Amino acid sequence: MFALARSLMCLMVLASTLLPAAHAQSIPAPVLQALASMVPSTAPDSISPAPVAGFYQIVFGPRVVYVSSDGQHLLMGDIINVQTRVNLTDVERARARVSALDRIGEGSMIVFGPENADHTVSVFTDVSCFYCAKLHAEMAKYNRLGIRVRYLAFPRAGAGSDAYQTMESVWCSDDQRSAMTDAKADRAVQPRKCANPVSDHFTMGRLFGVTGTPTIVLDSGELVTGYLPPNDLLARLRGG
Repeated sequence: MFALARSLMCLMVLASTLLPAAHAQSIPAPVLQALASMVPSTAPDSISPAPVAGFYQIVFGPRVVYVSSDGQHLLMGDIINVQTRVNLTDVERARARVSALDRIGEGSMIVFGPENADHTVSVFTDVSCFYCAKLHAEMAKYNRLGIRVRYLAFPRAGAGSDAYQTMESVWCSDDQRSAMTDAKADRAVQPRKCANPVSDHFTMGRLFGVTGTPTIVLDSGELVTGYLPPNDLLARLRGG
């Protein structure tokens, strides 16, 4: 339980708004009390009845958990509709990822492609990653297929690593897109320091469950681990 509480506290980095009072009043008091005991002074992004009777669905950033209406039990796992075989928790996770990305804001990302593209994907990337460089080298192909790419920083070696410092310099550059292209091509990037979102992106990636790069978040919120060639990514975006 203590480990869970610490995990949920970390999730609160992305929970930016408290529940409206009217909404909170419709939630059983034991549910609110259970949450308050685990994550004091912070509210989740949403609370709603779960697909299973007797439980409430709690969304913290990109994570989904369930609390019983009596506040005595917490479930962390997937709810699957046996008849339709639909993973209802995955559906909610996808929505939560989109909301979390909206909250962190496109202004903190480095974007390649026009605003009127057919699809927008968000990619957790690392400048020291071979397949990230391969994806970036094909950026023009993705864009021609109507795919707009938004980069978030995920230096796999963590804070203080060479990749982390390079990514800070990329985000602090006057021309972020050129700096990203240079970094992905293993060309030197002028060291820079400024207020930057690299730490926030890295934290979000960990909350999304990112373990390697590139990790692609489709415009539907679905998470795709690893590199996909342009045509394969377009097929995936089209439901193929």
